[in-house]
Amino acid sequence: MEEATSECDFLTRQCVDTYDVYICKAALKYCTNVHARWYNEFGPGMPDPYNDRYVCDIDASACGNLDMRFSEYLNTVEVKKGLGIDLGEEYKVFNAAVNRAWWDRAAIAVPSAREVSYILDETPTRVLMVNGDNDIIV
Repeated sequence: MEEATSECDFLTRQCVDTYDVYICKAALKYCTNVHARWYNEFGPGMPDPYNDRYVCDIDASACGNLDMRFSEYLNTVEVKKGLGIDLGEEYKVFNAAVNRAWWDRAAIAVPSAREVSYILDETPTRVLMVNGDNDIIV
C-alpha cells in the first residue's frame, strides 16, 4: 500500500505541475484504484469513513447517510439565513446526471487550484467550506 501511495503522490504531483490532461487522467485512474482497495475495507458494522465517531449502517459509498444529514443541515432555516440564501432554495448534495457528465469529461482529472484561487481572491463569490476532523479525507 505504501509503495502504491507513493506512486499515486508522484503522479499527482506531475499532474499539478503540468496540468497535462493525459498525465492527470493517468494519475486519477491509478490513484482511484489505489484508494478503492483501501476504501473497500469499509462497510456495514465498520467505522464510517466520513466520520469515525459513527459505525456504517449501509455500504461505504453512502455510509451513515452522509448526503442526507448534510442536505438536512444545509436546508435548515438558520443555515440559509446565515448564508444569505433564499429560503425557497433547496440544497442537494448529489445529482447523478451532472456527475456522469462530469466524469465523462477529461477535465475532471485536471486540477483547478489556480482557478479556485482566482475566484476566491479576485471575485466577490461567497463560499462555504466544510472540512471534518473525523473523516478519511483532508
